[in-house]
Amino acid sequence: MPRRVEWRQLCAIAKDMIERDPHADDSTWCEAIKRRLVQLHLDYPSTPHDITAAMRAVERALAKLWGPRPAPTPPSAPPLQEQAPAIAPLSREEATAILAELAVTVPTMPRVRAMSPREADRRRARRVYAQALLEQVRRCEEAEVAATRAEAEDVLAEAPTP
Repeated sequence: MPRRVEWRQLCAIAKDMIERDPHADDSTWCEAIKRRLVQLHLDYPSTPHDITAAMRAVERALAKLWGPRPAPTPPSAPPLQEQAPAIAPLSREEATAILAELAVTVPTMPRVRAMSPREADRRRARRVYAQALLEQVRRCEEAEVAATRAEAEDVLAEAPTP
């Protein structure tokens, strides 16, 4: 069963990890401390800030001996990939000639004038209104069918049985 880690143990582990890799950034250092805690079968501290506090305490103590810790070198940029030369866009005539050569037919789209937001709103409102009307007609037809059925059943119920 893991044991509770004490402050002095946590600081000793932090010191050991930074001495092994003085150029490690804080996240790498913190992960190394956590791995070491697991290897030693020790519980993580009660609050995660305890690891950070131990790292700062060790850093302050070692700064007195070694001076400030060197800043980690940022990762280098990935090498630039050679880009393909830019292809100039084709004119409409060139594209038409290529498509004709390949025997490909492309349907032309008619030119559509731009619609104003107001016109778009009007069309949307008409579509909603038409759907509402169709729904109302459907309900009325269902009501008529139900009324006709009920009337037919009443007539049949009143008819004398032979």
